[in-house]
Amino acid sequence: MMLAYDPVVNGLRQGCLVKISGAPTKAGDPDHNGKLGQLGEFDAGAMTFNVAFFDGASVNFDVNHVVLANNLAKPGEGGGEDSFDLLLSSQTSPQVLGEEVSTCLFEKGFCVLRSAQRAEDSEKALEAAKELDENGKFFRFPEEVEEHYLGEGTTGKCFWLDPDDHKTFQDTLVLGYDAGLTTIASLIQPYVEDTCGAQITERSPALLTIPFKGDVEEDDYPSPEATDKVLGTFLTTWRRQVLRIVQCVGPTSVALALARKDDSPAVERLPKLKEDVEITCERGTMVIFRCNCFDLECKSSGETLLLSAALLKPCPEMIIESVEGDLELFRTISSGPPAPPGDELANVMAMGSRMAANWDEPEAAFTGLLSSTDAVVKIPLRRFDIDIYYHEDMNAMAPWQTYCRHMCVVEAAEYFDNKLFEISNMETQGMDPRQRMVMEVGAKVLAGIGITKTTANRQVSNAGIAVGTDGHEWPSMPKGDLGACGNSSNALGITANRFSFTFNMRGPNFLIDTACSASLYAAHYIKTSLMERRWDPLEWCLAIGVQLYISVDGFIGCSQAHMLSPEGRCKTFNASADGYQRGDGTNGFVMKHGNLKDERYGLFRGSNVNQDGRSASLTAPNGPAQEQCIWGAIREARMTPPESSVWECHGTGTSLGDPIEVGAVRKVQIKNPRSEPLMLASIKANIGHLEGGAAMSAMVKCILQVSSTTCCPTGHFRSLNPHLEHSTFDAIYQTECAHFHYACGHSQVSSFGFGGSNGHGIFWGEDICDIGDIKVLAMSKIKKRPYPEVRPVGRNPDNWDSDWPAVDAKDGDKYTVTIDQDDTDETPIKWELKASPRDEEQEEEDDIAFYEITGNFNEWTSDRMMAGSVTGVFVTTVEVPESGILEFRFLADGDEEKVLGPAAPKCTRKTEKIIGPEKGLKNSWMVHGVAGMELEVQLLMSKKWRSVMWLKPAD
Repeated sequence: MMLAYDPVVNGLRQGCLVKISGAPTKAGDPDHNGKLGQLGEFDAGAMTFNVAFFDGASVNFDVNHVVLANNLAKPGEGGGEDSFDLLLSSQTSPQVLGEEVSTCLFEKGFCVLRSAQRAEDSEKALEAAKELDENGKFFRFPEEVEEHYLGEGTTGKCFWLDPDDHKTFQDTLVLGYDAGLTTIASLIQPYVEDTCGAQITERSPALLTIPFKGDVEEDDYPSPEATDKVLGTFLTTWRRQVLRIVQCVGPTSVALALARKDDSPAVERLPKLKEDVEITCERGTMVIFRCNCFDLECKSSGETLLLSAALLKPCPEMIIESVEGDLELFRTISSGPPAPPGDELANVMAMGSRMAANWDEPEAAFTGLLSSTDAVVKIPLRRFDIDIYYHEDMNAMAPWQTYCRHMCVVEAAEYFDNKLFEISNMETQGMDPRQRMVMEVGAKVLAGIGITKTTANRQVSNAGIAVGTDGHEWPSMPKGDLGACGNSSNALGITANRFSFTFNMRGPNFLIDTACSASLYAAHYIKTSLMERRWDPLEWCLAIGVQLYISVDGFIGCSQAHMLSPEGRCKTFNASADGYQRGDGTNGFVMKHGNLKDERYGLFRGSNVNQDGRSASLTAPNGPAQEQCIWGAIREARMTPPESSVWECHGTGTSLGDPIEVGAVRKVQIKNPRSEPLMLASIKANIGHLEGGAAMSAMVKCILQVSSTTCCPTGHFRSLNPHLEHSTFDAIYQTECAHFHYACGHSQVSSFGFGGSNGHGIFWGEDICDIGDIKVLAMSKIKKRPYPEVRPVGRNPDNWDSDWPAVDAKDGDKYTVTIDQDDTDETPIKWELKASPRDEEQEEEDDIAFYEITGNFNEWTSDRMMAGSVTGVFVTTVEVPESGILEFRFLADGDEEKVLGPAAPKCTRKTEKIIGPEKGLKNSWMVHGVAGMELEVQLLMSKKWRSVMWLKPAD
């Protein structure tokens, strides 16, 4: 092991404080005789010590000219204004430093530290602060709090230093001084509770201060008005501060005075405390003082920089005990987009889904969407053998081949409970699978409003259904002899007709095929029928979108047109987007007219459809036409674009379509400023493109989003498509689950057919989920409100009147906060002290004459305990039962309704909190021991302390 060379020469050791004496001075060199410094390295050959002075200079001296600095008086103990308690340097032991500072704080209430600091470092730090001032970062405190932050007699300009803000302030020298304050705090933290009577758990941000040089500069910084926020921030820090640290960075010294408070701790607890202490702070001087002992006074004679911070005790934790009144108040929507006025509304009452990944309910689909799940699989043999037609090279494949072999598959689509719908086996055998899917999902949707096949058989409904789909693959599939059922099984229009027939519905019935936007068209027109109340008003209406791929023909055709993704994924918004992915799925929802606030999932607030007209080509998207369609829906919804929360894009994942669609959204959104970014997402990255049923899956997602005020993420999004306009409007391409800014909002959906048929829908809703822990919500609402009012009367902040909890608040105090429904977001909170239970509890405890012990050792009867030799202590001896486990608790006055026990059941810890007296308490202490062994049980009950102890009598 290598040992450091640390000699003792003339009684001197490296790191000690020395004085220079008798050293020769050359012409032109400074005279160091009489100066104090810290001993550095020893040169054995030259017999010299290196001495570091407080001004940062370092000089070598002969050992005979360096003497130990003895009998130096400390500040407050006979020392001069420039004296100090401890020297800070790299040689200072951290442990010794923490102990010595704590000793000074205990004996006299303050400590002065001195460190070596070069003049050029002080100048550099001051210049860095001035640069902040030139950039307008400095401010002035209101006069009510200025002297308490800076010290009486000082006015100046200030800046809160945030070490994590690397943009505003980057000076490493000043940040190093700030880090030094944290180091000092960490060294003295273990001792503060014993020396000062309070624990410190955190420190305030460092405050940079440049005192004003004169009236002219002070006039440039007029004292601002003291707001409740400024006063409240100050008051919370003032009440919690245990110690203050003031460091003079320099270059000019400042005169500090610590004026003893009238109500400072008793002199016998601070044997070296003086009435007033005056300290001259040269650069590199740090003063730490107890805030309950001294008030600070400060005077500067020149331009200088000060750094200060407060070391704080724990913040009182306010725990909500109960919430009384109208709990619906916590679900009120104060700032979010409101519901449309009136009762002419389309209410979404129920939903149904059957999609890939076994998402057979909307809730299952929502769980998968929140998790950004991908439902893509290789096409199963149950559909067709894709490997026969597959070719991996899209540029070399034959006209009968496809480069795609993945899709989102709805499992068990071939199974159907025909008896539930009273359909014969022969007709079922030839029925188009899409008809089956519409029947199954539609029945689940109607069950949500209380309609079943049985009830529908008994009562006719004036209700309508619209189905959106595209393509018709079933007629080309082999089916055998269907007899008279062949036409109805193969006809596309029967998909909607059969449902009305089965469920006894006499309202409008139609199927729409506009390609990819078909189901949004269906929802739009059936909603229009529902809202027309003049001639034949509908009771309710159902909109369904369906898609099921049962033939390879569509994959071959789309592959030949290079529309599908070679990777089998729909990568909406992503830079690698290369086409879309096909997927199965059936979704739907039912609507009712009126204002059914307590029953609905949300509102289908507005919709619009149009056509591209003449554009670049038949299948090329038309941005202006899409924008026109969106504006029509917004006008019907009677809202403004900034009220949009989520935008569910058509987002097929093509390099052409996605930028055109987002461009139309941008043109709509840039008309008015937004209060929060618009969230953009698309469901196709999760379940593929359902083509004719795609819009309905997106609409169900929108309903789920507004009813939970949550935006689902977009999958397969890694790098933004460079052609998308992102920085030109306030929007986020959502890659993670996110909550709305308010408890309500809009989710808008766009859908565009590849032939130019455009549709747009707008859904509004508020969070219908469980509002959660009411106490958490109440505290959250309290924290969002403005600071309580503070009325600064007089100079002592301890005497200020305020609506904050009392300055002498103790554990157990109870406060009442009233939140009225007429309050606005700007109404301040007011804490009102309830009748404190402490006095009542204390009176009750004072009335207790004796305590009894009960447990399994005496079959839970009670034995009186003897008074101990110390007031408040009660003692008894018990025997451990044969089981080797002793259980016990206490009864005040022997009353079974005044039980005392541990906070935890079957507690083995002596340090557990003791609760009670209270009725019905069953918790008990549990001690393991040898059967028959005697234990002495002691109970301490005083005004301030409670404790329990068990030990062998011999101990």
